[in-house]
Amino acid sequence: MIKVRLEGPRRGWQFGIGTLELLGLLFVGLKLGGVVDWPWLAVTAPFWALPALGLAGVLIAILGLFLTKLGHSMRSPQPPLVGDAEGKALDKAAGGQG
Repeated sequence: MIKVRLEGPRRGWQFGIGTLELLGLLFVGLKLGGVVDWPWLAVTAPFWALPALGLAGVLIAILGLFLTKLGHSMRSPQPPLVGDAEGKALDKAAGGQG
């Protein structure tokens, strides 16, 4: 990775060109030079593929949370437990025998 270090108030920040960016620039150059006959979607894939995979992961996580919440809300509620005078839990559905 090519890194540029800034001096001054933002000393810790680093900007650079990563491997995917270099690969994308290479693919664009090969396409414009007529060396490869790939569709533009494939040529530009190094620029958009990683963010698209990240977005897909976030959407899958949100969908999973939604389906989990939906599954919990569709379950039939358990009958509440009541206690007798001695503090023992009795099952209300069993008629208080427990």
